[in-house]
Amino acid sequence: MPKDPDGIAWTGPTVVALLLVVAGVVGIVVLVRPAPLRSFPPDHGVGPADADWVRCAAETIERHPEPFAAQPGFEVERAGQGRLVVRSALLTTEVQPVEGSLSYWRFRGWHAVPLDCPEVRRGDG
Repeated sequence: MPKDPDGIAWTGPTVVALLLVVAGVVGIVVLVRPAPLRSFPPDHGVGPADADWVRCAAETIERHPEPFAAQPGFEVERAGQGRLVVRSALLTTEVQPVEGSLSYWRFRGWHAVPLDCPEVRRGDG
């Protein structure tokens, strides 16, 4: 087999392969771009008529947004029986106040964030 002194024989397929990779990456970026972030009400859906523990939970989540993926914002919805549903752009989490903490289930177990108003202990309201 003759040798390729100029290295041209492998250049063509290499350029074609690189162009295919670039086209694939561009295609993935265009097709799988993230959805626009949802906007949330500034009051998180909590008003003065809501129970103290609901307002306390919203304040706690606002001050500690990481466990709830609530950095760009969130909305709180009453789920009854002392429970809340926290909706953020990336995650929906059911929470409930338990012994001075806001408890939630994730990653094979219960986790808790201390309430910023520890005098609120139960979700009866």
